[in-house]
Amino acid sequence: MQITKAAFLKTTLLDYPEKLACTIFLPGCNLRCPFCHNKSLVLGEEENLFPIEEIIQYIHKRKNILQGVCISGGEPLIYDNLPDLAREIRSAGVKSIKIDTNGILTEKLFDANPDYIAMDIKTVPEKYSKLLGDAPNNPDIAARITSSIEKIMTSSITYEFRTTLVPGIIEHKDMEKIAYLIKGCAKYTLNKFSANNTLDKNYSKITPYSEEEYETFLEILRQFKIPAFFRGV
Repeated sequence: MQITKAAFLKTTLLDYPEKLACTIFLPGCNLRCPFCHNKSLVLGEEENLFPIEEIIQYIHKRKNILQGVCISGGEPLIYDNLPDLAREIRSAGVKSIKIDTNGILTEKLFDANPDYIAMDIKTVPEKYSKLLGDAPNNPDIAARITSSIEKIMTSSITYEFRTTLVPGIIEHKDMEKIAYLIKGCAKYTLNKFSANNTLDKNYSKITPYSEEEYETFLEILRQFKIPAFFRGV
């Protein structure tokens, strides 16, 4: 797949930690997470897309203000020319690039030479079959998730792991297994589940965890000495 258009957020203080950045949202994904809030983007139905050339021109004009560019999705690693896009961004004058990924394409994690990687850990590896839907089959998906976690943690790149706490997808026992996988990690960001505009309409009926239950998740991670916090809290 080749990158031609993308959704675009011109300014953000949230998507790239400690940097004033813009975010490029690439359409398409190799998962169909039922709780996803970017349905139109994931399914390639998003209409508000900009030609990638216009985005690069904007980055060039704002190069003295922007401190970084976040490339998100969808799933950016499904694109063969992602490294080319990264080079264009650097040539436009912004040198720091963050990649958001689900970690399935382990072999492509570092192809764009990112300065920062944020990998979503959707659930424990053995539950990823629940997230495929009609997406193309990904062989050895559980092993790929585990391998990506290991490769990221042993790299020299700044990174974080992220999880949205969705009832039925993540239970407290699952968090213990994830804690074992990421023990010693640099940063773990938790997101509270919002039952709005979900890819699977049935997930709009799910009641999010209570504040007490969210605290229990944090307590599990504290036992493993994992630096975890809720985004925006």
